[in-house]
Amino acid sequence: MRINHHGIGDVDQINLISIDGINVHSVAFLEEEEFAFYEDACIELLSFDRWVALRFIYQVNGESFTRDLAEALAPKNQLIGHEAMGTVLSKLNLGLINYLTAMRLVLDHTETRLNRKFGESSSEFNIFKEATSFEFDNSFEYRFINKLRNFVQHCGLPLNHAQENATLLDRTTGASEHSFEVGFDPKVLLKEFKKWGILREQLEALPTYIPAEGLVETVTKCLDRVLDKSFAIEANSIIEKGRKLVDLIRPALSGWNGVGAGRSTVLDEGKRINSTVTDAPLTILARWGLISLPYVIEHH
Repeated sequence: MRINHHGIGDVDQINLISIDGINVHSVAFLEEEEFAFYEDACIELLSFDRWVALRFIYQVNGESFTRDLAEALAPKNQLIGHEAMGTVLSKLNLGLINYLTAMRLVLDHTETRLNRKFGESSSEFNIFKEATSFEFDNSFEYRFINKLRNFVQHCGLPLNHAQENATLLDRTTGASEHSFEVGFDPKVLLKEFKKWGILREQLEALPTYIPAEGLVETVTKCLDRVLDKSFAIEANSIIEKGRKLVDLIRPALSGWNGVGAGRSTVLDEGKRINSTVTDAPLTILARWGLISLPYVIEHH
């Protein structure tokens, strides 16, 4: 983010500053080449950090769906009834759709980033493609969820099987336990969607329904592995760039609230100095263990 401060440094100087609340302190001057690196490093570090943060989108949605599913499947002492069962299924469908959307979003963002940065024929991009292919080839759950997202986008709601079951616990008292099962009916999926690819034969061979339990947890582990390999492609170079950035801004790391750098210009016939400042991503640098500051305020 860029913020404007007034009264910093001299005319036509590039200032390295410490920020203390609303006050700024020019502590050093940067050369053009240093400032170009500074701005590039800030952009790169922020971009990489935001990319890494994408994994929380599918993780949080997955955890939410898993909690709701566990609550729905917990044994009950009475039947919940058809209307309540429909409400539960609607809530679970919404949660699963959110997860499917998050999964596709993260994979698409990752593919686009690596393709744009390294090229489609690069070894770096191939690491991502091989990682996704491995999970698709070796995990039925990942393969199913991957195709299920296309089904949801074009055909209907993912969860199409819901049933209550009753188990008699005591014939004398009539005490019973009631359970709820939810999942996917393969026959419905196959009838409403034709583009299952290699999954078609597997779906045709499955029993009456595919339980929803454990599905999302397994796919989340698959996604974690894909992203771990993808992040590792850039991690070393990004960390090294972070180290160089810390070396550059070290004179300003004096316990202030923030650090920035910007070019000063004269406005109003020399009566006022205005500087457009690019803040250093101190929180990111601290999270990576490259700096340790007691008081850090981000302006992003």
